[in-house]
Amino acid sequence: MALSDLMPKPPARRAALLIATTLALGAACERLSPSSAGAPGPTPSPASAMVVGARPRAPAGAAELALVAPLAPGATLGAFRVREVLAVSEGSMRVVCESDASVVTLEIALDDEQQARPPASSGRYAIYYSGRRVLPDDAAALARALAEVVGKNASAPVPPGMSRYDATPKPGRAL
Repeated sequence: MALSDLMPKPPARRAALLIATTLALGAACERLSPSSAGAPGPTPSPASAMVVGARPRAPAGAAELALVAPLAPGATLGAFRVREVLAVSEGSMRVVCESDASVVTLEIALDDEQQARPPASSGRYAIYYSGRRVLPDDAAALARALAEVVGKNASAPVPPGMSRYDATPKPGRAL
């Protein structure tokens, strides 16, 4: 940087520099973000792949949907909207619900009396939750609402691959 760069500039030169800087920043921002002309931007990560390196979960199949019927994406559960119903993976299936900025992920697994008591249960099933921007009482109430739905489907067979809940964190696994 030269000493002349630090000296005050005439008003016309300052205005020209300000305009050039603004245009350069605008062009850089345009290249970094999706354009308003409809260029596709990055797809937001679904709840099924919230951890880097985690394999995305598949959508629920007939066995999982039978357990939570009539819930499906778009349905209402309590004050939340069901965003995703996901297949069994690592022993549990997920129901992801959202309301405004709140997201609650409900995990359904087989109940295990050796584990800590789940927030909600229904017959042979235990329901656990994790949430973002949600009060614990609201997430627990949502888990109880899901337990009521699961209870109404008690005659549905256990979805293949479902097992007891394992609360041990695993590398690359979203909790």
